[in-house]
Amino acid sequence: MRSQGVFDRVMGGMKWYAIVVLGGILFFGRSTGWVLHDVWCKVRRVEESEEYIISKSARRQWMLALLILLFGVIHVFNILLVVPIVMGLQHLMRKRLQRSEREEDNDRLKVKDIGRWYDGFVYAVGADPMFRKAREVIAKQIAKDSRVIDICCGTGALAFRIAEGCEHVTGVDQSLGMIEYAEEEKRNRGATDVEFIHADATDLSRYKNGVFDFAVLSFTLHEMPQNIRLPALREAARVADQVIIVDHMIPTPMNVTGMIDLYLEFNAGYDNFRDFVSFRDNGGVDGLVEDLGFSIQEETTVNHGTFRFLKTRESGN
Repeated sequence: MRSQGVFDRVMGGMKWYAIVVLGGILFFGRSTGWVLHDVWCKVRRVEESEEYIISKSARRQWMLALLILLFGVIHVFNILLVVPIVMGLQHLMRKRLQRSEREEDNDRLKVKDIGRWYDGFVYAVGADPMFRKAREVIAKQIAKDSRVIDICCGTGALAFRIAEGCEHVTGVDQSLGMIEYAEEEKRNRGATDVEFIHADATDLSRYKNGVFDFAVLSFTLHEMPQNIRLPALREAARVADQVIIVDHMIPTPMNVTGMIDLYLEFNAGYDNFRDFVSFRDNGGVDGLVEDLGFSIQEETTVNHGTFRFLKTRESGN
């Protein structure tokens, strides 16, 4: 196991996920039971004594009870209830999104959809704003006459930004929800120098070797299972001359943005957090680059050291 920061050691492995969620349920149940019992006792005393004026001490108790109840409700709602609610909303939104009529629609049926509950609108609102600085750093690395493939392009936010200063951008993602959202954005923007394709990052066989100048993997490697990361990076290096990688800094920095980063990864769901822990335990971006033997052309950090940026290429190229 590679070195970990303080936050990472505190978060530990997946056991903490179950502990926090279970703790939220127990805390919520205990708080609710206490408040209901307290209300019942006070009602009985009022009925017996016919006193309807609440004393200061009673008011303080009520305020404390309500605060505890509020904390429990927020915790359980955030950890457990948001996921199925948003999944339902996403399902309804997908029904309303128009499917693209391009010829590649037939190919989509051959690619497994691995979409998650936050794909599409939720990700665009909740996550994309955090990555604005990272998108600017990436865009500055792309030459004007370049052809770029954005692997695991998500909502297309990065692809649209890169397309402002290069020849053409191809976005690929294995989530239909993300592709549909990106296509809708493309129609709304009237963009002509961007295309989005439903494809597996580990199988880009439709593209010839070196057909792109840059391949970009932005905030995606930590969401992949461990056995997928290296094959995805190898495909990126095959189809492009240079590979740009941006993902979470390992170990997580001890600052506010680092704490927010961990909080969001935790709340993205069990599968996401499991893959994030695996990504962390295997050294993050640097561990992958080391395992593949890529040569680093340029590197920096973004968002107060929370994200790691690497511009790489296969050794010998």
